[in-house]
Amino acid sequence: MHIKNVLIIGADGYIGWPLFLELYDKLSKAKFTLLDNCITREKVASLGGHSLLPISSFKQRVESLNCNNVNYVNGSTLNKELVDSLIKEKFDIIFHLGHLRTAPFSMKSYENCYETVQNNELGFLNIIWSLKEYSRNTVLVKLGSFGAYAPSGVEVPEGDITLTINNVSSELVPFPKQANDFYHITKANDSLFARAACNNWGLKIVDVMQSTVFGSTTEATVKYNQHTRLDYDDVYGTVVNRFITQALLGIPLTVYGGGEHSTGIMVLADAVRVLASLVEIDIDKGQYLIINNNPQSYKIINIANMVVDEFSKIGKFVQLDKETYDPRNEKGALSKVTSAESLYSKSFLKETPICKEIENSINQLSEHKASINKDLILPKFNWND
Repeated sequence: MHIKNVLIIGADGYIGWPLFLELYDKLSKAKFTLLDNCITREKVASLGGHSLLPISSFKQRVESLNCNNVNYVNGSTLNKELVDSLIKEKFDIIFHLGHLRTAPFSMKSYENCYETVQNNELGFLNIIWSLKEYSRNTVLVKLGSFGAYAPSGVEVPEGDITLTINNVSSELVPFPKQANDFYHITKANDSLFARAACNNWGLKIVDVMQSTVFGSTTEATVKYNQHTRLDYDDVYGTVVNRFITQALLGIPLTVYGGGEHSTGIMVLADAVRVLASLVEIDIDKGQYLIINNNPQSYKIINIANMVVDEFSKIGKFVQLDKETYDPRNEKGALSKVTSAESLYSKSFLKETPICKEIENSINQLSEHKASINKDLILPKFNWND
């Protein structure tokens, strides 16, 4: 597919900005429209936090590239008129990373839960209804979550499955979804909305079931000297980024619930590379395509020990705290295992060793150690509350 016109929703975010830079570098003649309401900046600031890697404003980021083929729009997918006006431009491909994250945020209060559901569900419905009306040939790539799958303890396949009950086999059905937080429930619901849109209206949707991402750089962020944001608090910081920040301050790593539960962990540069490759995807009218962007799963305790080992190489002793915190009720929880081999991403993923990216992040984040807000290091919120 020859790409001339690209829309990235959530372009100011942790994955969205390096994804844009990767595509900008790859598609030099394409026109880009970047949509974001900068709500992550607002929410993190309300906690007293900031991006540990210094970033300029959304507007300044775009303008610093000094190019005329990139347009930024400060707005929300909840604005139906705005969504319609954009989609009428008939983009070749849309990347939707505009969900209000995260799981802890969605569980903090009724207001937070309501805002998460409203933003994520209604925003996505606005997009697919607008595609139905104005641009059915556009390919929509939505960022789902591997965390929305039911924790069955078996390999999670890429695509649908056949159930056999009492020796009777079913037609193909989706692998079960189950989540313990309202954010991941919105991701599961979006998958059903997407299927319905493809089946009924002939839309073309790729659902990327993304594992947890950590890391601080990609080739494109280095090339263009443009940091992505990096959060380290207990609401917006992903687990490895939090561990590294804690270790920089000499604070024991807060391993929730003993750390025996597993999660998918993936390096930022790898996740972005797979997403960017989707500009080459061949998808038919009415096709709903699942891609499991989850190369491996790890026990949290093992990830914590990797961080300890990397710090020991530079002569810094780091301790673990496996007993104090279990804010997400994870002690003894049934763990997912890794997904079955991805039929798509294996062609584009040259997996970066986890330890190598931990080392890279330690080196980069050490330069900004002085700006860490120590009040945000230890968890303060329990889902039980």
